Amino acid sequence: MEVQNELMSVESDIFVSRYIMDAVPYIFNDSFRKFIEWKHRIAEALKIDPRDIIITGSACLGVSLNPQKNFKKFDATSDIDIGIISPHYFDIAWHEIRNLDLTNLDIRSRKKIKDHKNRLIFYGTIAMDQIWEKISFGIQWNNALTKIKLEYDDGDEGIGNREWHYRIYMDHKAFRDYQINSIKTAKEKMLEDNNG
Repeated sequence: MEVQNELMSVESDIFVSRYIMDAVPYIFNDSFRKFIEWKHRIAEALKIDPRDIIITGSACLGVSLNPQKNFKKFDATSDIDIGIISPHYFDIAWHEIRNLDLTNLDIRSRKKIKDHKNRLIFYGTIAMDQIWEKISFGIQWNNALTKIKLEYDDGDEGIGNREWHYRIYMDHKAFRDYQINSIKTAKEKMLEDNNG
């Protein structure tokens, strides 16, 4: 309940810093060392700085801020949402998405690409787990993350036996703004529930 209380009493920007960007994620059980080691493994594989890898969602907070999930607690069915801050990779993916020929794609892929063009890129994010096959570095990233995930698949911290969803963000501000938008939506839901 601490997260929900803080959500309503702390400014959204401060909440993002305290509970998401500068926090040891819930899934790491307060083990800063394990979290840093995990970040370094991913950073090395993706050729980015470890500071630019941020776990978000219920794996970070212990509860989901998604209004449809009604503050569902992190459990055995929960996934891990990973934010990757990289202006370099965002720019490459953005140009590739912009220039994709949609006529050669199946309906499902077309919908995902259109969602990126119409919404996600506007917010400075690219959902790589949805479109990795269409991005030049996507296969390399997917293979690297799958390999790391399998190394954790022994049940250690419940990290490897979960789905990993990863997004590239244009910069830290885009990541922060995306999180703030989610927090505002969660606050509105809490107010509706309390007043309704």
